[in-house]
Amino acid sequence: MTRYSITSATTTQVSAAGGTNLVVGENIGLIFADLSEDAVKRLIAEGCLVTQVKKAQLSDVDLTARVPSKVFIPPPIEPIVLGPVYTPSQLFEFAGYEELRSELRNLPANEKKQVLIDRFGARAAHGFFDAVSPRINDLLTFREIEELLLNLGFKNIRKTIKNRNHHIIAEKI
Repeated sequence: MTRYSITSATTTQVSAAGGTNLVVGENIGLIFADLSEDAVKRLIAEGCLVTQVKKAQLSDVDLTARVPSKVFIPPPIEPIVLGPVYTPSQLFEFAGYEELRSELRNLPANEKKQVLIDRFGARAAHGFFDAVSPRINDLLTFREIEELLLNLGFKNIRKTIKNRNHHIIAEKI
């Protein structure tokens, strides 16, 4: 007996021809069955399309023989993060930086520095200057920065300070 797929037949026809182990694929319009050569000839004579099944079936595969008894998947080095999560106060702070950046955008550096000293004092002005001076200032996750640096040919990329701002060192390959 060999496994076949049969179209244009009913299960009654396939059984009457001597088919065994019938499986009906209703959604694909096929009947699968084990048939003898005589059963194949009979179904073809009745106008059925009979094709030998040449691919392995899932029931023919011993899955337990291929799966190790103990599979160890190491935990990630860093927690998996779906994206940056900011508190409302942080979002408000970022919006303030954007507003200040827009206001000071066209000032020369020395005037920008003086405005920041006048508003925030000499000690805080340095941090504000760094925060609002770049014309492009994107918020990126460490993983995004790491990917960019890897693509630029760096390795051993790591944080030096645990902070929401990224302090990173890396080696050029």
